[in-house]
Amino acid sequence: MREICDRYGVLLIFDEVITGFGRLGTWFGADYFGVVPDIMSFAKGITSGYFPYGGSIATRRVADAFQGGADRTFKHMFTYTGHPAGAAAALVNLDILEREALVDSARARGEQLRARLAETMARHPIVGDARGAGLLQGLELVRDRETKEHFPAEVGLGARLTESLRKRGVWLRVPAFILPIAPPLVVSAQELDQLCDAVDAALGEVERGLGLSPR
Repeated sequence: MREICDRYGVLLIFDEVITGFGRLGTWFGADYFGVVPDIMSFAKGITSGYFPYGGSIATRRVADAFQGGADRTFKHMFTYTGHPAGAAAALVNLDILEREALVDSARARGEQLRARLAETMARHPIVGDARGAGLLQGLELVRDRETKEHFPAEVGLGARLTESLRKRGVWLRVPAFILPIAPPLVVSAQELDQLCDAVDAALGEVERGLGLSPR
């Protein structure tokens, strides 16, 4: 995509609102894929959600369009631009991310999570795929693993799994076909195992309710 955008003079924009600031085990998704976008948007990760804050980072070529005389710049600002409380929260949060090496921890815990989800997929016939990176991973839920056919809506698979997980102390809303797993960057190895154990048990309970047997 980077090569195609360069070829045709198109700006490549990365939405890093979810993937930014360590979620994938790298500082940004751009780092994970080894690509430099022209514009990168970010938000809650910079303050860990403790204060609403967002922004954009751009290459010098793009940034220059916002500087200079009135005849060549694009003015774009709001009342709360550069909010001092948001900036302070972001600086403290970034200091914690660096001091406690949470990005490196997310990468290590992500490898642990990937291994656990692969084991889970091998045991449960309704899991058609396990994918993701760092601490942003998930399981695709299917009726048929070969064809990737999903369960019909009337089965209520997501609601069944949500309730089964709730009974095990895991508050995680499961949509129709994806069981998302995105624990906090401070999650420990033990806590991650507990989470994966709960997911494994919930899948087994739901499968038995559907007349299926875990492997």
